Amino acid sequence: MITALITTYQVTCEAAPVQVEGTLATGEKFYFRSRHRTVTLGVGATVHAAAEDPRTVALHVEGWDDDRHPLSYLDDPMPLVRMMIRMRARMIEYADRAGPALTGGPQ
Repeated sequence: MITALITTYQVTCEAAPVQVEGTLATGEKFYFRSRHRTVTLGVGATVHAAAEDPRTVALHVEGWDDDRHPLSYLDDPMPLVRMMIRMRARMIEYADRAGPALTGGPQ
C-alpha cells in the first residue's frame, strides 16, 4: 500500500530547473527536479540523500520537434511531484515482491 503522502514542501527554484524539496508522512525527505525534458524524484533521510537516491525515478519526454523544453517551466509542479512519489512507491513494491529476479540480486 502506498502511504508516502507529502506533509510539507517548498518550491526552491521556479524554473530551469524547477526544484521542490519536502517531507513525506514517513519522515523521509524528497527532492524533485524538472528540467528540459526530464523529471526526477528521489527520497532519503535528508534532502541531499534524496538527491543521490539509488532508487530515483525519472521520466523523459520525447517527440518535440523543436528546442522547446516543456518541463523547465511548470506553473504548478505538485501534481507531477505527487505522481512521481506514487510511481516510485509502486515500483519499489513491485521490486520487493519480485525479489532478486527483478532487482538483479542473488537468486
